Amino acid sequence: MWVLWYYQQTNQCPPLPKTLRAAVTKMAETDSLARKVLGDEFVEHYTTTRLHELRIWDLAVTDWELKRYMETA
Repeated sequence: MWVLWYYQQTNQCPPLPKTLRAAVTKMAETDSLARKVLGDEFVEHYTTTRLHELRIWDLAVTDWELKRYMETA
C-alpha cells in the first residue's frame, strides 16, 4: 500500500491533498486506503457524487466574480 511504503521511506505521513478534486482523485484510485476500509461500492458512490458537485461548482459564477468582472463605471 502506497501510504505504508511512503511512511517506511520517509518516516512521515504522506501530505494530504490540497483540494477537493485532488482528494477525490486520490480516494478513487484502485488501491486507495478508502477502498480497503470502506469498500468499492461506497467509494464509487461517494467519489461520483463529489465529482458531480465539482462540475456544478465549475459552472457557477460567484458574487465575487460578478463584482470583480462586471464593474461598470
